[in-house]
Amino acid sequence: MLRSEALAPLSRDHLDALALAVHVARAADGSAAQRHEAATAIGQGWQSHIAAHFMVEERWLLPLLPAGVLRDRLHADHTALRALVADGSDQPQDLRMFAERLRGHVRWEERELFPAIERLAPAEVLAELGERLARRDAT
Repeated sequence: MLRSEALAPLSRDHLDALALAVHVARAADGSAAQRHEAATAIGQGWQSHIAAHFMVEERWLLPLLPAGVLRDRLHADHTALRALVADGSDQPQDLRMFAERLRGHVRWEERELFPAIERLAPAEVLAELGERLARRDAT
């Protein structure tokens, strides 16, 4: 299914997140130095794009969703990922957990959350969201 142009910038953000998840998952089975580098990469990825991506979703997507499973899942995933980032652990099990949780979150958003928003949000609301995201990407 084609993604709404309004949500396309968020989908592009997901490519970076998936690349990070793959990197971290591979490093989890590596040396201590590789695991340390992966933990550092998580922090850098958080600072460079994940934190802003979460803020956008919480500020602009949550209001488009009715109370219930989708809202609860978005909040729970973001909370869990924030805790894993804050932990900063380079232990194999923690790196695997982060990678799996991030990968699962991205897949869920692409397969369930974004299609639901495309169905629920009126065209003018999606257009405004697209404009906001375009301004975000321009800065």
